[in-house]
Amino acid sequence: MEVITRSDRLLHYRQTILELLFAERNHVCSVCVVNNHCELQSLAQTEGVTHVRLPYRNPKLSVDASHERFVADQNRCILCTRCVRVCSEIEGAHVWDVMGRGIDSLVITDLMQPWGESTCTRCGKCVTCAQPERFSTRARSVLPIRSIRTLCPTQHDARKTMSKIKTGNGLAGWLLGLPHVLSRYGRAASGTLESIRAGL
Repeated sequence: MEVITRSDRLLHYRQTILELLFAERNHVCSVCVVNNHCELQSLAQTEGVTHVRLPYRNPKLSVDASHERFVADQNRCILCTRCVRVCSEIEGAHVWDVMGRGIDSLVITDLMQPWGESTCTRCGKCVTCAQPERFSTRARSVLPIRSIRTLCPTQHDARKTMSKIKTGNGLAGWLLGLPHVLSRYGRAASGTLESIRAGL
């Protein structure tokens, strides 16, 4: 059996899917705060998407700034549901969920409560896993974050520094490496955040 992963037809399909993602929400790379640090932008460059042939929807969606550390922008969300999965499968808080259908879908917290008033544990895992323009930190414009301290779910001595966030040009990068976490199958696994990013 031969599996073809690169062909002209598949490239056309991938480019069309990326164009649909760009056109669905407000993704204008030239004015985005994570320009040149974005997974969606680098994927579009890899697949050869130079422009969007579809009309932009330009929805006017909400920006939730009720959280004391982070801001969630619905206008930049591509509905990858990484934040939903990491919150339920790794943190176990089940704060994030998807509401609506099709192009009207939104990622919400606790039945449409503001994020700051939700049952969020303030761990920051959703921010590190999701598309970088979806979430931003309040400290970004003032002082870059040096580290995130959080509870390690399989360790009894609680607060440990999980990893340093490397900053470049004032932008917080990905928080990589989350040792000692339980995978959704119950066994200890390293790199679980990466597996969620890659899609289990």
